Amino acid sequence: MTGLTPAMRTFLNERRFGVLATVGVTGAPRQTVMWFLLDGEEILFNTALGRRKPEHLAREPRVSLLVEDGYRYVCVSGSVRTITDSETTQADIRRLAARYEGDERAEQQMRSSFSKQERISYRFRITGAFGDGV
Repeated sequence: MTGLTPAMRTFLNERRFGVLATVGVTGAPRQTVMWFLLDGEEILFNTALGRRKPEHLAREPRVSLLVEDGYRYVCVSGSVRTITDSETTQADIRRLAARYEGDERAEQQMRSSFSKQERISYRFRITGAFGDGV
């Protein structure tokens, strides 16, 4: 059980950006605003190879994701697993782009940039969840 209430699930399924916290090279927390998707009991996100997240997550897989709407928020945490299969990672970024940008814009982004990048997907099973106002 994830600890997510039905209201938290609804909140996370609405189109909002998440702020992912990872542990940086120096051990300091690093935060990134990003697209995410609640997929069952897991959070899915995706990035391009060459960014800092893959380096951070290879060294320390524990993460926290905060999703807010003013003073209402949900925070979830867990440990990521890495997915590098290009067919899967490209499908994941397409799915995320459609969620945030719509199908037509997602197709444009796939053609112009995402399909030309080496993408990495991450999933984490939600092991902790809390929130306020949700």
